Amino acid sequence: AADVLNNVAGGFVTPTYSPTFGGLSSTTNRGYTGLAMKGNQLAASWDINANNASSFQMFNAVANSLTWNLSATGTTTAYVQGKAGPDFDPGYQGNGAQGSGLAYLNQGSGARGLSDAATGSIIYTNPTVTGFTRGMTMTGPGTSTAWRDMAFDPATGDVYTRVNNQVAKAVRTGSNSVSGAASTSLVSLSTGNLQGTNIGYMNAVQASALNSFSNPYSGDVLIYNNRALTGTQTWTNVIQFATTSGSSVTANWTFLSSPANTTTSIYDFEWDQATQTLAVVDYTNRSVSIFSTAVPEPSTWAMLVAGGVASAGAGVRRKFRRHR
Repeated sequence: AADVLNNVAGGFVTPTYSPTFGGLSSTTNRGYTGLAMKGNQLAASWDINANNASSFQMFNAVANSLTWNLSATGTTTAYVQGKAGPDFDPGYQGNGAQGSGLAYLNQGSGARGLSDAATGSIIYTNPTVTGFTRGMTMTGPGTSTAWRDMAFDPATGDVYTRVNNQVAKAVRTGSNSVSGAASTSLVSLSTGNLQGTNIGYMNAVQASALNSFSNPYSGDVLIYNNRALTGTQTWTNVIQFATTSGSSVTANWTFLSSPANTTTSIYDFEWDQATQTLAVVDYTNRSVSIFSTAVPEPSTWAMLVAGGVASAGAGVRRKFRRHR
């Protein structure tokens, strides 16, 4: 049970929750490491420190049911370890016919695997599998292959990654290729090779202002968490923003109450360009916070409150906070 605090309506809205779905047992302290959403499709990565058919899964978020896992690939050796989060690949130049599907990375492997988002069947493999085309090689900055998460520019298909202690970019040149078969570092962060270091791509952020609300930024921006190995970090220090060329962007966070400190600062991000809203998933505190960068129309507010917001967008001004 939980509440959604709506600072527009000035009160709490009680959402409806489905029964738990997608839970997997594990003998380790690991578990789900990343999420990605497109329409009703919810993709998840799961890590037990070993290759497993459930390392990447697809769910139907309306039916609350599993659609497929890696056992649907049509191979017997395509199981990987879910240390790196998945994302929906829009294809080269945003063309769905040129390499689109659910993309994922594997620790120690510099290749982007790709599965049919609807069926899970292999389009490009992450490991080398006889009879299948290997996914595009994407060497990390230096020699690191400590992949942790990935995100795509929906217009170009360019790939942005968290690898070791870097935010990196690979320029797309085709359905299964990037320029120079490598990625270039955009931002160097304080601590390297940590699980739960994620990245999101916020496209077409709109500048907006009304009364005390102000968001001067316009354009595309990357969001990522610079989490430390130990200790407590504040939300506004650990969640950072940069342009697609790596220049820092400062967010003007406005909270309904002070943001919670966590001991792990594991966050994941989902942006919805149509509603200009950002969902920030806080794994440690089991919460989702919803922010908006724009002044929504009254009809949009009604939709968000009634629907509880399935996917969301970039955050400068906070509109809702959901705890679950």
